[in-house]
Amino acid sequence: MALGVSYVPTKIPAFPGSELRSHRNLVLSREIYDYREVKKPFTPPREVHAQVTHSMPREKIEIFNSLHNWAENNILVLLKHVEKSWQPTHFLPDPASEGFHEQVKELRERCREIPDDHFVVLVGDMITEEALPTYQTMINTLDAVRDETGASPTPWAIWTRAWTAEENRHGDLLNKYLYLSGRVDMRQIEKTIQYLIGSGMDPRTENNPYLGFIYTSFQERATFVSHGNTARLAKQHGDIKLAQICGTIAADEKRHETAYTKIVEKLFEVDPDGTMLSLADMMRKKIAMPAHLMYDGSDDALFENFSAVAQKLGVYTAKDYADILEFLVAHWEVEKLTGLSGEGRKAQEYVCGLPPRIRKLEERAQHRAKGKAAVRVPFSWIYAEAELYITLQPSLFLTTSLLLLQIHISPSYIKMGLSMDGESSCTHKVFLITNYILLGAASSCIFLTLSLRLIPSLMGALLILLHIVTIGGAVSGCAAATRRVGRGKFYSAHMVATVLTAIFQGSIAVLIFTRPEDFLARLDSYVRQDDGVLILKLAGGLCAFVFCLEWTVLTLAFFLNYYAHLDKDGNGAMKSGKVRDEEELKTLPWPIQV
Repeated sequence: MALGVSYVPTKIPAFPGSELRSHRNLVLSREIYDYREVKKPFTPPREVHAQVTHSMPREKIEIFNSLHNWAENNILVLLKHVEKSWQPTHFLPDPASEGFHEQVKELRERCREIPDDHFVVLVGDMITEEALPTYQTMINTLDAVRDETGASPTPWAIWTRAWTAEENRHGDLLNKYLYLSGRVDMRQIEKTIQYLIGSGMDPRTENNPYLGFIYTSFQERATFVSHGNTARLAKQHGDIKLAQICGTIAADEKRHETAYTKIVEKLFEVDPDGTMLSLADMMRKKIAMPAHLMYDGSDDALFENFSAVAQKLGVYTAKDYADILEFLVAHWEVEKLTGLSGEGRKAQEYVCGLPPRIRKLEERAQHRAKGKAAVRVPFSWIYAEAELYITLQPSLFLTTSLLLLQIHISPSYIKMGLSMDGESSCTHKVFLITNYILLGAASSCIFLTLSLRLIPSLMGALLILLHIVTIGGAVSGCAAATRRVGRGKFYSAHMVATVLTAIFQGSIAVLIFTRPEDFLARLDSYVRQDDGVLILKLAGGLCAFVFCLEWTVLTLAFFLNYYAHLDKDGNGAMKSGKVRDEEELKTLPWPIQV
């Protein structure tokens, strides 16, 4: 039976002016104006990656269809029955009890002992948990395992719905606890949640269940670590109930981690090569954290700031990221895989080599953080935000990272430049000054050569040409060191010109000082010989000076190139050796918990 619906235009009633001036309507009016002033009401606070969809070959769908019985017997059994599951009310004051107000008062007394930065991490965790609709949506984008109808009876769909139902309790519990604490600005938190859900997430899983289950395996373990560390901090500050809450949530995450890692373990069993390539692909793209598009209406760097607080408190750190990857590699026995294709073996080598390289970068980041000035960052989530500033090391803003090291560099796409950042800034300044001195010295040589004979002979013209090339090399060096785009061609021109002019300037200086009269004769100078020799020796001295400067410039260029970018095809920085390690510390995103 079809239901016919007719559209009837409805006129919005006009309210009397007296009603519009009521307190309620004044509040509504203010909200509307606030909305108009918001910069990014329905879009992510930053640009997401280029979207790739449905990357899994269609023939692999059958692999997941063949695993229905296995999933039912091995994955669904990890779910807890609703009647045996904990609920948020088990940990919160009972509003129907006589002692409700006393229980709330006691809760607030405990919360007073918790520092503001701990509340920042707790709020960030809660906001991330509250964006659960986004995560269910993400899982339901995966080919072969999505819930096609909303109530599909397949084991994959049942797992997704039940997992979501279990996860839903986490945000509910933390939300209510924070509300009762009286320590946080719930309106700002609620705005952040709405922004986050509206922005979505960009995990780069490409509708591919291989990538999706690798992603969730990593994330669930990260969540287990994060909530466990938050529980430890709460216990240290005397809030045993909050510690119990975070510990209980961590236990759920551990159980969910077991399910997702089992799925990937099974995929390694039935399709080792495809799973190995997917693992390497996911790690190269980095594990994008679910709340990486977090925004509160004003702070574009909110997620980075929140992440830096978590790093500082030890809630979730670069070391944890390396530990998780190392755990998963060992759990899935990645190093023992055999029968892989050539590409599969390369992916295996790449993934197995990541943890120690990550630890090395983490140590370097910590070393850089020592002795540097701190900055203060406000958080709108905490009351009296103007007075709440979390002290962070600036290097943690830049280097809170875990790396997806890009190890495949195609020489045909490499463009080289000179870094202007970080530890190379002093070298960069000296490099520029040296090139400016070269400009003056070479120009003076041209002037002295012309003073010997206004219309130069062939030898004089060649000498002037040498100094012009020297000037060109110095100009290209300055351009290579000051331009942020297209520096490769300037760097190459500078290196070629510097090497050639250094050789010839040195040779000219030797000739001038060993055979000045002969050299003067070849210039066909019409200046008196004594004066000509003096002028020539001045020019020779400048040539020797230029020779020394050229080698100084070459040395400085080498050290600057140590920090240089190696870009491939415009799609992001690709690094090699120490260059890669240094630069990735500055640019890589920070892994934070689900």
